[in-house]
Amino acid sequence: MSDYIYPDIETAEAEAKQEASWKTYIVDLTKDVSKPTPILRDPRDNSSLWATEGNLIMVAGEAKARKTFNVKMLVYIYLQQNPEGACIWVDTEQSEYHIGLAFKAVQEVMGWEPKKPHERLTMVSFLGLAKRERLNMLSQMMSEVNPGLLVIDNIGHLVTNINDPEQSDTLVTMFDKFKKENPHSVILGVLHTNEGSSKLSTDPKMRGHVGSDMEQYAETIFKVTRVDSKISKVMLKSRNALAQESYQFYVDDKWIPRIMEHAADGDIEPQPKMSAIEQKQNDCFKHLPVEGHRRAFWWHGQLGAHGAPATPQSRKAWFEKALGLGWLVEDKGITQSEPSYSHKDFVDPQRNINELGEDLSDPF
Repeated sequence: MSDYIYPDIETAEAEAKQEASWKTYIVDLTKDVSKPTPILRDPRDNSSLWATEGNLIMVAGEAKARKTFNVKMLVYIYLQQNPEGACIWVDTEQSEYHIGLAFKAVQEVMGWEPKKPHERLTMVSFLGLAKRERLNMLSQMMSEVNPGLLVIDNIGHLVTNINDPEQSDTLVTMFDKFKKENPHSVILGVLHTNEGSSKLSTDPKMRGHVGSDMEQYAETIFKVTRVDSKISKVMLKSRNALAQESYQFYVDDKWIPRIMEHAADGDIEPQPKMSAIEQKQNDCFKHLPVEGHRRAFWWHGQLGAHGAPATPQSRKAWFEKALGLGWLVEDKGITQSEPSYSHKDFVDPQRNINELGEDLSDPF
């Protein structure tokens, strides 16, 4: 049992409960209660229901499964299907740069004016706050706002011990309070699954006691697994019998996730098998942020064209060369145990070839 307490939240809850009687919680059966309103449906089939008002839905998966891309897609689908709806997206781990990329993807799909904030989507960053501060700040925010969709990425970063039942109960209590006070809202949470579990089971479990509670608590869980370098698959677990079992999505040239129209009900669209060299390339760059994969493949190809050895053992030399040329920069906003890298300019590959073509041959 943990002795870690979130005083701002728990003290107020305890004081309120001391004055309450059990009779306070008797259900008034004479009151008309409307059926929960659907607010998120499968865009391929409007009869397939993903989320209703007053519930929690979860996106789960291992690192680099493209969970955040799936969240982007769910956010813009929600905004499209609910023209008056608004979303607040709380992020706990990404840099402002990567948060900006998420906003730009939604902005592009919605057709909003570029480089301007929009009243229907607010991005909030708790990066740098202690976990207790994050939870207290989230609690304060949830008492003051009433968005149609509240995204929390990542729920695991609100607790000091993901296996602590007391801290997990604190989260559940806070979510219940928000849902009761905001019956027309939906919470979309993000959480990692156990490392390697997607290879051992078709239903990988979310991490820790927090994950176990969310498995039981969520209306729908979107479990994301990586199919290949371009495509991810999402298996749905839902209390709603109308939810389809699965879908696949890919990321287009503008880094916008797009659902694949013909991948449903567990079908995996056949993908071309990787060559041995392509597999080595994939192994070399799998630790990069997802947004850096395509750029990494590009400069790998440039190095390879100039005689760089195509073996995983050579990747350190490739990174050093690319860093020296200014093609990559260290991304200090990614909170990982090892440095991550992304392309410095983050522009179209053909433009890079045109502008840097002469420089590419000099070092080799």
